[in-house]
Amino acid sequence: MMFGLPESENEDLSEKISEVFQQLEEKPRFDATRLGKSKSEKARPVKVILSSSTVAQQLLLKSRNLRESEKYKTVFLSPDRTAEEWVKHRKLVVELKRRTAEEPQRKHFIKAGEVVSTGDFYFEGFTSIPTAVTANDRNRRIQVNRPVTVKEV
Repeated sequence: MMFGLPESENEDLSEKISEVFQQLEEKPRFDATRLGKSKSEKARPVKVILSSSTVAQQLLLKSRNLRESEKYKTVFLSPDRTAEEWVKHRKLVVELKRRTAEEPQRKHFIKAGEVVSTGDFYFEGFTSIPTAVTANDRNRRIQVNRPVTVKEV
């Protein structure tokens, strides 16, 4: 699903979507249609059918880059969800907004069906923290030879 793509009379929807995909440096084969009735004040969402789920995942991963583009900063991609999935996702968004309002100094995001918050972490089981782990490494995966329990402070 594509949201925020400006709508116009007699538009070439395929051309518009191709331009968005070019911004993401992808050229997939697709079919696209606008959903719902046309309203002048709001652009309708676009359902994009791609050739494979792998291509869809690649586009969803790269879709963050649209924020950096001046032309497409209001366009965003989302997976097509069932009604039940939309309800669950909506609850997660409400929880995300609540946490953001309560703790604006921390970064909050939705990952794997839950709201996750960044923070200061320490590694249980180490007598000292490895020198390779710095404040900038918090979100990176760290490989160790034995299980490590990570707790949020």
